[in-house]
Amino acid sequence: MVRAELPLLLKILKLKRQNVVVLSALMLVFIMSLAVLQDWMYSLRNSSAFYVTESLLFRIFWVLFLPISYGALWMMSKYGARWQAESVFMKVVCFVILAVVAHALLFSVLVYGLSAVLFDHTYSIIGNLSYTLTTDVVIYFLLYGLIGVLYFRLRDSQEPLPLKENIAEQHGSTTAVERIVISTAKSYVAVSVDDICCITAAAPYIAIHTHDKEYLHSDTLKALHATLPHQYFVRIHKSTVVNIRKVVSYTSRLNGDYDILLANNREVRLSRNYAKEFKTRLEKISSA
Repeated sequence: MVRAELPLLLKILKLKRQNVVVLSALMLVFIMSLAVLQDWMYSLRNSSAFYVTESLLFRIFWVLFLPISYGALWMMSKYGARWQAESVFMKVVCFVILAVVAHALLFSVLVYGLSAVLFDHTYSIIGNLSYTLTTDVVIYFLLYGLIGVLYFRLRDSQEPLPLKENIAEQHGSTTAVERIVISTAKSYVAVSVDDICCITAAAPYIAIHTHDKEYLHSDTLKALHATLPHQYFVRIHKSTVVNIRKVVSYTSRLNGDYDILLANNREVRLSRNYAKEFKTRLEKISSA
């Protein structure tokens, strides 16, 4: 799964970090200026008092979208193995709910704290929460929904592997191992490669799944994959490698992706980008 969501997001959008910072700052200034202007026009229309400082205070919620988005993606990445088989829709829904709740609570606390320090009156946390949920909630869902759809759709549609890695997969490693030694709390366990059903990313580790056990191993998916017998172990997702011999069946999701059922009754997702290679490997094993 994702170890560093922001660099990956920048890579997907093909943007440099400096450009993103400048563009985000300009957009933030522009949006907040429009929001303050809207408050001023509203006060004119209703013949009410207008205070720039209070307007800016309540428009602080615009500042929170980027850090909240990054934080929510990071939280989901902590449980990468759990999310890998979920559809894009479910990932987006969970991301939006997590981000909206965090944003509303953080906004309420920030406004409370800033008003207590900078003003002679304090806005209560409950009042702030009620205000933002009744005035800004549509913006929350729209923006976080857009961010979630763009991120998860673009991430899952990336090219599967760089050229060098594809070549390594085709020719295989010359040092294929037969066992993987895994360090547990008090001992070491030697897991036979033949017993492995699949290997998934579980940042900062990888999870090795056998028929009845799961082991956390301190290695990278790419590095371990390179040491395994290439004719049996195939990449099916950015975060998953499966043992072809442990595949029971695979079912289309009708969007180019597939659900693979393994011998240990675990279901993993086959990305459309890896489907051709997977089918080719499976046919070779079946006809052997």
